[in-house]
Amino acid sequence: MSHGKHVAVCIATFKRPEGLRRLLEAIAALDWDGPITTIVVDNDPASGDSFSICQALAPGFPSDLVCKTESQPGIPFPRNAAIEEAISRGADLLAFIDDDERPSPDWLRCLYSGIALGADVAGGPQIPVFPPSANDQHRATPYYGHDRPLASGAICQLQSSGNFMATAAVLEPHGPGWFAPRYAQTSGADHDLFRRLDRAGARMRWIPEAAVAEDIPDHRLSENWLRDRVIEIHNGRVRIDSEYQTGALKRLERVTKTVALGLYAVVLSTIAKAKPSLAHEARLNRWKFIGKSRAHVGWISHRVEDRPTP
Repeated sequence: MSHGKHVAVCIATFKRPEGLRRLLEAIAALDWDGPITTIVVDNDPASGDSFSICQALAPGFPSDLVCKTESQPGIPFPRNAAIEEAISRGADLLAFIDDDERPSPDWLRCLYSGIALGADVAGGPQIPVFPPSANDQHRATPYYGHDRPLASGAICQLQSSGNFMATAAVLEPHGPGWFAPRYAQTSGADHDLFRRLDRAGARMRWIPEAAVAEDIPDHRLSENWLRDRVIEIHNGRVRIDSEYQTGALKRLERVTKTVALGLYAVVLSTIAKAKPSLAHEARLNRWKFIGKSRAHVGWISHRVEDRPTP
């Protein structure tokens, strides 16, 4: 039970009107015994799509539905605007979900079970829903969605902001730049936030029952998209590790691990010539190596444009 706590569902959206519509329809069916405020912040204010969708759904929506715009480009800005709005409205809890995802009716209750265990932040999986064109290789690739092999309620440091709940009390001291603006054009804003929360003593738990469905569009199945995404992710992780784990020994440790990864990728690529079933794994490891290596020399990999190319 949530004991009537006020939860704000925070959504940053950008050029996904139909995804937003499906998400809001799912939010309307949530089972929660306290007040809900759904806050939509559109990072593409010129289109007006989000306002049109919210206006169309508002008359029959079972709880408060707020739609705002944020003109500064980059996902940290609409997410921060949503947090600011939620705190100003007195929300006790903030739940985050992306505009290409859909929760089940018990989503909030499941996330809250982690808070009830004493956590300040609780997160759950993003389960990919593939289009018919996907093959077994796509389905086995870990860069679609987000999941972790942890038991329910396991203590951990979260990594993805696509599905989590936090208390307003734990977030408020870290504003107004909760999601750091320096990551506006790269990955890493969510990882950075969780690192800061962890450093401040926040307690985090993993709740696999709080899964959401993440729709995977056809264009994400291309090798080019996946390559750029893998490079971007691992480039960002090394850059963030460099910020939080300073000193010559830590840097040497990171470089050594990257060199070892590169050697492994070379060996795996060589074996894959005789055993084609290993070719995909070899590619993934080469791309990981490229992303990490670029970070070591100060080369920033920018956020992958998640839209079909003409």
